Amino acid sequence: AARGISLRDNPYSWGQELLENDTTYMANTWNGVFPIINTIDDGYLTTSPVGTFGTNQFDLSDMGGNVWEWTSDWYRSYEEYNQPYTINPGSQKVLRGGSFLCHTSYCHGYRVSARSYTPIDNSMFHLGFRGVKSVDNILD
Repeated sequence: AARGISLRDNPYSWGQELLENDTTYMANTWNGVFPIINTIDDGYLTTSPVGTFGTNQFDLSDMGGNVWEWTSDWYRSYEEYNQPYTINPGSQKVLRGGSFLCHTSYCHGYRVSARSYTPIDNSMFHLGFRGVKSVDNILD
């Protein structure tokens, strides 16, 4: 869903490059020298209003950047995914999307394939959630 339909091979929900036409920010991320200077080139020091950077083909916005988003998935290493089940999933949930604190020098959370994790009792000012709705036959 984050990639849309025609962008399946792209690293970002909006396309191939972090900056569109090398100048336009497509997500709310850290700009400048992390963590010393945020030049605010994308227009926001912290969070941006939902939808500021447009939507994808499924009308989803902020699929990368702005705030990390909780998912319902328990975190486990990719090697563990080959197991048919997990006896004790642990206490960490998967995060997706990256945040306004992500900078290319250390964080690629805004890439569609990226994930992070945090304990379920954690709260951070750059962590949120996204409502989810099941849909049948979305590609029909």
